[in-house]
Amino acid sequence: MLQLPDKEVVLPAEVGAALPANHPTAVIYLDESGVIKTDRFFGIGCLKVVDDPALRRSLHRQRQRLECMDEIHWSDFNKAPAAQGSLFDLAVAAIDSFFDLDGVSFCCAVADRQNGDLVGSYSSPWAAYEALSVQALDRTVGAEEVVSVVADHVDTPHDVRFEGEVKKELNRSRKRLAITTLTRAHSHAMEGLQLADLLLGAAMFDFRRGNDSPSPKSQKSQLCDYLLDRCGVPTFRPSGKEVVGKIKVEMRRRRRTRRGRRGRGGK
Repeated sequence: MLQLPDKEVVLPAEVGAALPANHPTAVIYLDESGVIKTDRFFGIGCLKVVDDPALRRSLHRQRQRLECMDEIHWSDFNKAPAAQGSLFDLAVAAIDSFFDLDGVSFCCAVADRQNGDLVGSYSSPWAAYEALSVQALDRTVGAEEVVSVVADHVDTPHDVRFEGEVKKELNRSRKRLAITTLTRAHSHAMEGLQLADLLLGAAMFDFRRGNDSPSPKSQKSQLCDYLLDRCGVPTFRPSGKEVVGKIKVEMRRRRRTRRGRRGRGGK
């Protein structure tokens, strides 16, 4: 039987100043869109949620109202004209919840291969993916904020340490503890990841469709247009747009790799 001490245990004095109970914190859901090695457009999106239970309650109420428990996944929406359904209605309601709730914001960094090779200056596509994730998180985390990050699950080679490398690099660049934990999760169990996927998918769709708008009956085009309408802008092209305090879409312009002066090889 466990014996408890007779006297109260006195813990050692804390080292340094403790953070106050109201120190700014948040959960960030990180998602990606595209294939970084081959696609023209590749994006990383970060959904920041100050009150995560409030977001989950809001989306759960919408699910109950619409009687739809399916996962919101951008790739599942129809490219061709099709009748709308409860999942489409749920996606619209999720966008409304995003705009209606305080303390919920979204930032994404989009890379265009036509503006320079995203992968060429890194040791591997995975290293480029990690670097772009750090940049997107750096634009999302507040100056003093401490966050936990949940990233969408992606199968990686056994020697890739995405979670540890991204956390270490952002904390190093901030010279403080900014990310406490970074873990991966499957989106079907995470409302925040599903909303991040929806917002990122709609933003990326606007860049991918360019000036040639698909049929207005396309579910994806309607969701994209609905997001743009809620943002109050006609398009995110060509360099992104910002709704202060709510959504920021940035086009990441990368200079082409220089190989020595005047085209000559150099070290």
